[in-house]
Amino acid sequence: MNNDILTGKWNQLKGEVKRTFGKLTDNDMMVIQGDLTKAAGLVQERYGTTHEEAAKRWNDFTNRFTGTAADMATKATDQVQHVADATKSKK
Repeated sequence: MNNDILTGKWNQLKGEVKRTFGKLTDNDMMVIQGDLTKAAGLVQERYGTTHEEAAKRWNDFTNRFTGTAADMATKATDQVQHVADATKSKK
């Protein structure tokens, strides 16, 4: 999990966090926004799970988005390379 990526994309992710973890409140969202490492603790508190289960659920959630960001970056890089190659062949 890359917390820097998630922190940077927080406004985009808030809706998905609330859909996935419906028991988290708006106040919880404000707490998480400041420190994503607190998210697993809030999931544990709201859902009454063990620390390990809460951490696993949060990591599973964030890995979906970290993977998505990495996939998007790879596709963008591939597209830029394709355009560069096409431009070179026209010269």
